[in-house]
Amino acid sequence: MHSRILKFSVLSWAVIGILSGCESEVEITDGEIPAQYLKVAQSHTGTYVGKFNGVPGELTLSLQGRRAVLSYKNQFGSDLVDPSCQSIIGDLLKVGVEGQDASNFELKSARFAFSANRCFPSVEGKEVVLSFSEKSGQRRIDVSLVRRSQLEQNCRWDGGDPSRGIPPREYCERQLRTDYYSGRFGK
Repeated sequence: MHSRILKFSVLSWAVIGILSGCESEVEITDGEIPAQYLKVAQSHTGTYVGKFNGVPGELTLSLQGRRAVLSYKNQFGSDLVDPSCQSIIGDLLKVGVEGQDASNFELKSARFAFSANRCFPSVEGKEVVLSFSEKSGQRRIDVSLVRRSQLEQNCRWDGGDPSRGIPPREYCERQLRTDYYSGRFGK
């Protein structure tokens, strides 16, 4: 009886997740888009114009067969971060999809492998993240790449209670702060 309730509970949560249209990530093998996602991926291909890290440029998303290819160029060349980095945008790693099933969904995000090459460790990101949206009939892609992450310690003093003999105490907490390179492109 208990296992039947557990199975029903798991099945119920799965159905709720599907019907609510929550985003789920799909792992991509060898950079090739699975056949059921190919048509939607094709609709997002093309050249998008915008800025990355404040520099005007073009972001191109294309398909070579079933393999998704992301490239970037600006007035200084084709390096996403800096021409001296000789960085590389690699294979598609994951896509984020939202919808009810594999035949009725939206592409929400994509993650491509990234190598900072000569700019490592000053550029820590290992993935270029694309977020897709549409506003007033214009397709947009927001792009982000981790510049660096660092653990920061923030401390504050508690005044204590001298009348009860409780001395002031220092409270510290650590927080991870992440800085990003970012951009927005549209077509």
